[in-house]
Amino acid sequence: VEMLVFACTHAEGSAAWKTGCFAKAPATIAAVMRNGFKTPLGVLTIAGLHFLPLWLWLSPRLSRSHFVVSPLLGAALVIGRLLAVSAELWVVFRHLGAVLERDDVARGKSIGRD
Repeated sequence: VEMLVFACTHAEGSAAWKTGCFAKAPATIAAVMRNGFKTPLGVLTIAGLHFLPLWLWLSPRLSRSHFVVSPLLGAALVIGRLLAVSAELWVVFRHLGAVLERDDVARGKSIGRD
């Protein structure tokens, strides 16, 4: 998913992808992206994105008393990952909408010439 999002953000926003792609984002997505992920919601999202797989791998391998195995930590990481996937899906669907819109415009111009 991450590579697809990477391609979509750069296709739509090119060098200014951080501002161009998220200018009209929903409030939750904008809050995640605000200040380059340097907000509590952004940090939670990045933590879920990067550390949930590690937590899932480590949990059965560590003793139950280890702080890393905490279900509360796991829940927080799952919430962060859900925030990340919601932002990723928003970017992909926004890109698809833009492609379809450009296609409609091009089709309208070609129909007008016939």
